[in-house]
Amino acid sequence: MIDPEGSMLGLNTGIAYCTSELLNNGFAVSVLDMNNFRDGDARERIKNAIFFAEPDLIGISVHCLSYYTTQECIDTIRDFWSGPIVVGGAEAAIQAEQFLEDNPKVDIVVLGEGERAIRELVECIERDQPISSASGIVYRQDGCIKRSPPRMFEKDLNSVAFPNYDVFGVKHIDDYVLMTSRGCPMNCSFCFSYTGKTWRARRPANCIEEIKQAREKYSIDSFRISDPFFNARTDRVEEFCELYLAEGINLPWRIMGFRADKAPISMLKKMKQAGCIRVCLGVETLDPYVFEQIDKGESIETIKEGIKKLQQCGIEIGAFMIIGLPGDTYEKSLRSFEQLQRLRLDSLQYSMAVPYLGSKLYDWARKDANVFGDYKKTSSRNDFTDVVFDTKDFKKNDRIKAYKAISIKAKRYPINRYDPLIKRNVEKFKLVFQYDSMHLPSHIFYLLKNTTQRLFPKKDAINIGENVEFSKVPDGTWALKL
Repeated sequence: MIDPEGSMLGLNTGIAYCTSELLNNGFAVSVLDMNNFRDGDARERIKNAIFFAEPDLIGISVHCLSYYTTQECIDTIRDFWSGPIVVGGAEAAIQAEQFLEDNPKVDIVVLGEGERAIRELVECIERDQPISSASGIVYRQDGCIKRSPPRMFEKDLNSVAFPNYDVFGVKHIDDYVLMTSRGCPMNCSFCFSYTGKTWRARRPANCIEEIKQAREKYSIDSFRISDPFFNARTDRVEEFCELYLAEGINLPWRIMGFRADKAPISMLKKMKQAGCIRVCLGVETLDPYVFEQIDKGESIETIKEGIKKLQQCGIEIGAFMIIGLPGDTYEKSLRSFEQLQRLRLDSLQYSMAVPYLGSKLYDWARKDANVFGDYKKTSSRNDFTDVVFDTKDFKKNDRIKAYKAISIKAKRYPINRYDPLIKRNVEKFKLVFQYDSMHLPSHIFYLLKNTTQRLFPKKDAINIGENVEFSKVPDGTWALKL
């Protein structure tokens, strides 16, 4: 399997899940991680991996920010290998037929969850059966593009094996990613739910077992729950906390997808007692008109009430915000930020609105906005303030200006994180002088404090970065088999 270079470092959880399914069914798996390991000639690395593995199938994980590097990988693979190439991920699945038309060297696209599909495909190859017998795929046959019978989303997530990061050569993970549920029933206009609209959850005991295994195998220091909607059922959250306390695991944790309108005090107290130190809320905007346009299914008032309860329980709060949603303007973005500051949250993460394929925002932008960029070349939370579309009320330059000004004031510096340290710091201070010079002393204090905390972290602190130690480089020249 290949994980192409994207915009952010981090272990590919999807590949780790597929690896477990393949290993548990007797197949060998090798991974070429081109995202976390970027040195060396990409062509030579792919060639060496193919010559070592002599694979029966090559699987590639693709998302919008690795779309074009994925195409480059595919072109290189075909120079050395003629076997089946299968691609999975939201970016390919949402437009599977079009993806195959645009990428004639790809044979198969997996729709939806990949664990069972990749195993069925490998079994078809092993048994010399037609790949059409695997469900939930789009494939080529006799010069035509066809669909196999659809695959239902996995109902029993407790039956899915825990992700296996051994195939990446991982020795230690600072901050482990835990998925306790899949799917999201909400209808936010800026989002596309790749894992379906039906919320499906694992038993809390099953999740606790994964945490215990991760602590034993990878010596994790903390974990983050990366569900789209962790607290869809508050009784399940409370059961998770009770079991976590009973096991005495004692690792700090945080939640990346949390709804403020489903946050009873009793649940929040148990979360705090169980070691939850932070939750991240999707606030998006505090402008009433803009908020009404995005169909979040909650109100600004319920969000504010949830924030008060979280603060009352001593849980840190991070907020995800979006600039440039339908109806937004430069002035509204700044006013929304000023209102947010008065709520005294612990961290703010601002994003540019990006019309991802499959979202209602995509359809709106095509109809009511001026679309001039390729969303596959930009990230909602990038460091380069790319703008994909604008409107007559909120032009491109004003969007960039708002993003930079708000990010600097929120101490989220929009710079290239892969630049050398000295260059990064110089760029930060240039932005501070340009957009928030009145508060220069507070920026100096913050940057010094942040640097000190990274150099000398507290015992119970979570490192927000993707710090992973490897015992072997996942270069595709070695494989796992149980």
